[in-house]
Amino acid sequence: MDKTNVNRVLKLAMEDPDISDFSSFESYVSKNSDLKPLTKSKTDKNNFKSFSVGDEGDIRGQTVRPGFGSSLVNGRDKLRNRVHELENEFEVYNTDNIPLSTYQKMSVDPMIRLATNLIVGLISGLKFTIAHPDEKVQAVVNDIYKIHHNSTVRNMLTSGLKYGFSFGEKVWQREEITSTSEAKGEKNVVYSGKVASLKKVKWLDPRQNFEFYVNKSDEISKVVQVQNSTRVAVKRDKIVWFILDREFSSVFGKSRYKSAYIDWYYSKIARQYMLKHLEKTGSPHLEVRYPLGENLLDGQMVSNDQIAQRMAQSLLVHGSVMVPSEVDETSKEPRWSLEYKEPKNTSLDAYMDYLQLADRRKVQAHGIPDSILVGDSNFSETDAKTDLLLIMAEDLVDQLEESIKTDLIDVIAAYNFGPKIINDLVFTIDRSGLGRRKAIKEFMTAMLRVGTAMKGRKMTFWPDIRKGFKDLGIPTTTFDELFVEDELETKRQEDLMKAKEKQDAGNDKDRNRPGGDNRSRTRDAKDDSATDNN
Repeated sequence: MDKTNVNRVLKLAMEDPDISDFSSFESYVSKNSDLKPLTKSKTDKNNFKSFSVGDEGDIRGQTVRPGFGSSLVNGRDKLRNRVHELENEFEVYNTDNIPLSTYQKMSVDPMIRLATNLIVGLISGLKFTIAHPDEKVQAVVNDIYKIHHNSTVRNMLTSGLKYGFSFGEKVWQREEITSTSEAKGEKNVVYSGKVASLKKVKWLDPRQNFEFYVNKSDEISKVVQVQNSTRVAVKRDKIVWFILDREFSSVFGKSRYKSAYIDWYYSKIARQYMLKHLEKTGSPHLEVRYPLGENLLDGQMVSNDQIAQRMAQSLLVHGSVMVPSEVDETSKEPRWSLEYKEPKNTSLDAYMDYLQLADRRKVQAHGIPDSILVGDSNFSETDAKTDLLLIMAEDLVDQLEESIKTDLIDVIAAYNFGPKIINDLVFTIDRSGLGRRKAIKEFMTAMLRVGTAMKGRKMTFWPDIRKGFKDLGIPTTTFDELFVEDELETKRQEDLMKAKEKQDAGNDKDRNRPGGDNRSRTRDAKDDSATDNN
């Protein structure tokens, strides 16, 4: 163990309340500090360990435990913070007046769910690119992250659109990988060995019992989950934290569902009133006619009102009823009768108009033009509004790039190659899938038409066809690589050409006559006309 690691151990021991005799511990560590580091290293001015990639292929992730320093020094496995790590932190609360449970109820609304799925599906399928001057760094980081990209984007967007933020706990493991890089069509192995790999991101439900803490810079510093009487704290470097539409240094962002809350709430009430209206007027109502007075029922005098109600109830419940046979002496019509009457007004147009308006506004709250889903506009208007949707999607891609780069890409690179390596690391999500494929295709076609139509002119800048096909996702290859010469077919075609030339030479008799070349080979055909009587 070198001097730097000894100092780190002593510093942790000095702040550990479980070590009562620090002098004895210091003496013990000094006597037994003869271990050698497994990677090449150097000590900087701040007494921190910095690592460099060696020629023999070793990287920092072979021996360093993510988030806990060297595995030879610190053996802590739990995520609980020490007392000195919690200084200068204070708990922060979500100031949104709409509870998270309400947002969860809104997520099952058909139109809100459709808008959410449209945005998530539009962005989650985009490809990404990781670039670095060192091909080893680029290949290793790409191999570790690529299996988590789709799930990361989906969880970030789904929870971010719903609650305004999303977070998850990073779970690390050490595993063997073989990373390759492609140059001139050939794959070369750039690294083969152990790395500090991201096993998964455990995305958490913010509706559970969580406490959130921020530091003096209003950045999230740790998350504490309370389970019964146990409090488990997860530090910031163990968390993936995504904030949607951040405003005023809030770590909770802004939910897209918040803008749709009013329309969702009143559409829910309007739907209940509409169902009650249908219950009252949607089906025919029962009308009972009966004479005034009383009648004998089961040996007792009972009002005709009660008898009529019993008759109606019996018909509705049992489907049958017994009607008295009394007849009016004057009109000779039955004095007792039951009849179903059709409702006079059962129109639901007012309810349906409002519900359609509310559905449009729910979609617009997500930044999606309603005509894209409703389809009641012409082609040019829909095309223009589609461009607005793509602009909104690009803004979400920018926010995703920043969060993924900070919490995942940079951390993977730092754990395996050291923190200095992230300065030249670039992470981008390909936006060409956001409707630009059609634009690139149309642009290339127009350029080619202009270039071939202008006779006597040439273009100073010519579009790179291969790069254009790459952006469109169309594989390309050379003509010689795609087609090979068929010797048998080639010989057969040559024999046919020779036979045809020989036949043409034998049929051309005018060429052998004197002055045959000057003789006209065209002859006028006799024109038989239906109107020519001569």
